[in-house]
Formats: sequence, structure tokens, C-alpha cells
Amino acid sequence: MNIVDRVNRRIAYWHEQGFHGPETYLKLATDTELPAEIEEDDAGQLAGIEKNGMKSRRSRNQPPPYLKKGKYPVYPRYEFFTWIASQYRQPAAAE
Repeated sequence: MNIVDRVNRRIAYWHEQGFHGPETYLKLATDTELPAEIEEDDAGQLAGIEKNGMKSRRSRNQPPPYLKKGKYPVYPRYEFFTWIASQYRQPAAAE
């Protein structure tokens, strides 16, 4: 099973446990059922960023934080999912 499928299954699990919105992503950040590092293509797919988007973000020193493993970037699970949680926007409540 690829990482995107694994993350989707874990999102479903955390929703069943009563966590929603950014709380879900904070749970994923420490979820040891997921790998400690996420490869670039998978990170882009999970973040909804186009294929070259992660590279562009790195070149502009924009988050999420990453590490270089040899010549390839990887995204630490904790930092990646806490960044996703920080991007979560709740719609304004209707008055």
C-alpha cells in the first residue's frame, strides 16, 4: 500500500476516534503507523501541490521543512503534518 493510501486510512481512523480538522493532522504527525519520512512526490500529493511545487517551495525557502537524504529531499512526518495542520482554514461562522 502506498503512503497516500496509508495516510487516508489513518485519517479515517482518527475521524472515527472523534478528531476532525487540524486535530486530525496533528494526530498524523505523531502516528507511528506512518513512516517517519515522506518522499517528495508523496508529500506534494498529500499537500495538494503540483509535481514541481514542492521543489519550487524549497527554492523559495517556504515550508514545509525538509531534509536531504543524499540528493533527495524528504519531509519528516511530524514537521510535515504540523505544517498541514497550520494551513487548515475554518470557514467563518454564519451570523
